[in-house]
Amino acid sequence: IITILMNLNVVDLAVASLVCKMWNKACHDPSLWRKIDLSELNNSYLFNIQNNKPGAYKHSRGKITQFLKYVLSLSNGNTNCLIFNYNVDLTDEQFIIAAER
Repeated sequence: IITILMNLNVVDLAVASLVCKMWNKACHDPSLWRKIDLSELNNSYLFNIQNNKPGAYKHSRGKITQFLKYVLSLSNGNTNCLIFNYNVDLTDEQFIIAAER
């Protein structure tokens, strides 16, 4: 299962963790979370993005904060690299959440 999950982007991996207990346990594997690439958020169906311009994610701040918290909890502190999308208008709170985890 982990080999298959390694081919998913971070959004799909987070969704896969909600399928069942076995998949959730597999999604906690440290090898899946060495790098969290949030640059793919613009391709996600979870975030309602109108355009792909800087600040386009402003209206999704709550969703992004919730998503960031969940993904970082799945990583269990095993993330070495966190890549943000330059179109995401992040708040200080979101940066602090990432730094604390």
